[in-house]
Amino acid sequence: MPKRSRAEAPQVVKNVPVVPAMVDAHEHMRPPEDQGTQAGDRLLVVATLLHGLEGQEVQPLRGFLGTVDWIGSVLNPRGHRACRLQSWLTHFALLLKYEGDERVWLLQRHTNGVDYRPTQVPSDALALGARVQYANDSPTAIVCNVATAERDWATPRTWGDVVRRWNVWDRFAEECGRPYDGIGKNCQHCAYDFHRYTVEHAQISKCSFAQYTEQSQHRFVAEGGSLA
Repeated sequence: MPKRSRAEAPQVVKNVPVVPAMVDAHEHMRPPEDQGTQAGDRLLVVATLLHGLEGQEVQPLRGFLGTVDWIGSVLNPRGHRACRLQSWLTHFALLLKYEGDERVWLLQRHTNGVDYRPTQVPSDALALGARVQYANDSPTAIVCNVATAERDWATPRTWGDVVRRWNVWDRFAEECGRPYDGIGKNCQHCAYDFHRYTVEHAQISKCSFAQYTEQSQHRFVAEGGSLA
């Protein structure tokens, strides 16, 4: 029997798994119904909630900012908004409503991570000035901004025609991949980045971070939000 040449020698083929080009580290967290493949998964409403920060560690800073606010109101009574600096000490969270989904979803960043989950908040609570308790252990927050798909991001985005559930999951994944930074990446930045980069809000996309937070905090104080 003639010998096989080296080129004709049988080869052993191993089953090597194929690794996708892009791997979403948070894909395993997505329930099957939230993969963004349903026809009715369009994002319809984004409501911005604010409540005062709590904790003993906040009180000294709040007292200092309160003193500066008082000085500002004396020196510039028309130009210095009441409680302006104290209102910096507010937590921002977002409530989201999707087409074909009766649930209201929470998206927020905090010192321990990022939350994205359904809540017990009724959809009719997504109105300016509404008082909302979005979790059992959360303070009562005030709705200070309401954005809708029809009014605030009706035109196509740079990356697609509509904002869908999978776009929100992508924002959640990006937020999870960035560590908390009290100055550069906190709850307020999460809310601003969502409006500017995920939904490409027609007005907020043109505003700076400071302008967006100032408007929301102004509304919070005007609605009687507690800073104590």
